[in-house]
Amino acid sequence: MLVTKVDQWSTFGDYIARKVWMSDGRSITEYQHRFVMEKKLKRKLLRSEHVHHKDKNTYNNRLSNLKIISASEHAREHAKERPPEMVEAACVECGNRFQRKARWVRNNQEKQKKAGPFCGKKCAGIRNARLRERRERDGAGRPPKVVLSSEMIQTARQLFLDGNGTPTVAKKLGISRHQARQIQRMP
Repeated sequence: MLVTKVDQWSTFGDYIARKVWMSDGRSITEYQHRFVMEKKLKRKLLRSEHVHHKDKNTYNNRLSNLKIISASEHAREHAKERPPEMVEAACVECGNRFQRKARWVRNNQEKQKKAGPFCGKKCAGIRNARLRERRERDGAGRPPKVVLSSEMIQTARQLFLDGNGTPTVAKKLGISRHQARQIQRMP
């Protein structure tokens, strides 16, 4: 691919960059800090190679201020600069108030729909034991694994053909959803 036009270096967000136009009409953004490092190494940088500004001034693109590091090292380096966002929470088991990383709370409560928050493993264990006892007492929870007979498999296939979903088939036959899905996937 031939380069047809190169713009002047200018500020591009927090970096100094320029547009480079190719003969097929495409353009790419070329960052000055990567350009400087490529000239020094006399090769193109890999996508996995990041160029870090040692003094954290992204406009200072002198070689003495630049170093090549991996993406994970780069993320770790910048994570040191900003402390994690903390939120105050109350333990649902004992009521103690404590601080947690906001990322942890969002991940556990909002994304994974986990119980809590808990102040520690002890309170989480107490809550889980109580829930386990309640499930055993109420007879709820995971149904016992049933050995599938050919008759059950035929019935399940017919139920699937009739438009029933996996939970319905499992409930009607007294088998786990996993077993119902296995039957559904059988050739």
